[in-house]
Amino acid sequence: MRIRTWTICGLALWMLAVIDARAESTAMVLSLTPHLLSVEGKKDKSDALTEARLKSGLGLRVQGDVLQLDVDYDVQVQLNDEADDAALSQRLGAKLYSNRLNRLLGIKADIRAGSIMKHTADAYSHSITPGFSKPISDLATLSVQYQYSLDQANAKTMEKEKSGYRMGLSGAARDGRLTWQGNYGSTDVSDHSWRVQSTEFLEFESRYQLVHDLKLELSALSKNETIFNGGLPGDDLSEVRYGAGVAWSPSQYYSVAVKVNKRRESRGDPESIFGSGVLSWHPNRDMKVTVSYGDHLIGGARALMLGTRIDLGGS
Repeated sequence: MRIRTWTICGLALWMLAVIDARAESTAMVLSLTPHLLSVEGKKDKSDALTEARLKSGLGLRVQGDVLQLDVDYDVQVQLNDEADDAALSQRLGAKLYSNRLNRLLGIKADIRAGSIMKHTADAYSHSITPGFSKPISDLATLSVQYQYSLDQANAKTMEKEKSGYRMGLSGAARDGRLTWQGNYGSTDVSDHSWRVQSTEFLEFESRYQLVHDLKLELSALSKNETIFNGGLPGDDLSEVRYGAGVAWSPSQYYSVAVKVNKRRESRGDPESIFGSGVLSWHPNRDMKVTVSYGDHLIGGARALMLGTRIDLGGS
């Protein structure tokens, strides 16, 4: 069984690695770009191979007169001596847009979709996000975005359904040294039971560049969270937070930020002052890894948190 699985997975990855095609016509251009097969191995103390990871993928671009479509597909197979079957995970990202329509309306609009599937753990995350942005003056840009997603962490957890929208206004002044951004949004999260968590928020951030790699940061957040049980409002939590700090970016890949915050909420500690910090690493424009510290990071307690953001649709 193990040999058969390894053979099938290896053959599928080999096929993805050798495909390279391009078709053109007067109305449409189709491009297929393979992501070369890569193999990573792990050995034990006796130098015997105990685990292997095979990664490959395929990029598809369709360019028509009116619509354009970008699709990226990646697959990873993990082979382990202690497991009978291979662990298979897949990632799919797509972006649909129209350059002609965007130029006509003076906007930048697209529809993005993403999907991550881990078959061994029966885990998945699917999302679709339409949105647009439009300059409304030389100083500001309006953006509107809606997102719908379905997530399941593993086979033992319930599927979570999330929907929400966000409206933002951002701008810059003083030759780009001063930047600011405000967002208003609302999200609803349901686990297909009678319980729904509804969150409404309003946030504002501003940064001023003091020197080349040092910035002053100011922020404010107002959030109201309500738990509905059977359609009736239950627990309610409101929070107001202010913050001030500095951010240092010694290179284009790293940044460090420290901040002093003041928070007021409707339950628990009525008012508190605490510190926080974030170390960020962004190796490319589609990926960001953060390490966050805060005295009130998780449930009002001191904590250290690691986070990763991957843009499935590309840019």
